[in-house]
Amino acid sequence: DSGILPIMAMHINYHEFIKDSVQLGSLIYESGGQLYDYPSQSASPYQSGEVFSFSPKNSVVRDSLTWRFRFSANYFITNTSKTVGALEIDFDDGRGYVSLAIPSTKSVSWNDFGVKYPKLRITYTDGTTYNATSRFFILGSHTPKHSNEWDDTHPIPNSTFVNHGANLRIS
Repeated sequence: DSGILPIMAMHINYHEFIKDSVQLGSLIYESGGQLYDYPSQSASPYQSGEVFSFSPKNSVVRDSLTWRFRFSANYFITNTSKTVGALEIDFDDGRGYVSLAIPSTKSVSWNDFGVKYPKLRITYTDGTTYNATSRFFILGSHTPKHSNEWDDTHPIPNSTFVNHGANLRIS
């Protein structure tokens, strides 16, 4: 639907290399530009992690204090086996948390332009609860585009392996 901002969310379990670079160097090796675990190791070069995050698809909007948001199962990525029991969102509009059905569309109005900090809370049927906060910029026509936006790329080098790492882009 045009004029509706999707709310994108994810709850992901992942694995990353352990932080101890000395131990990591004894558990993996590089060959032909690829990284491999040494076979028959008693220790793992990985540690598990988890992330729960969300954001409106467009986190910077202009010239209106009223916006419509859509949440759908298609906008929620997960690799957990958990079942959603309840979903609540606080749009930082002064109303506090409101229930969010899947799927649903919500119209939200704010009193002023500026940075808003919406919060999403998910409660699973196993009783676990996760919370995330996002940033939503509502810019007026008088606000210069660059003054409230962050658009930057940061290299994240790997401390053990030269020319390995990742780039993080936040915009």
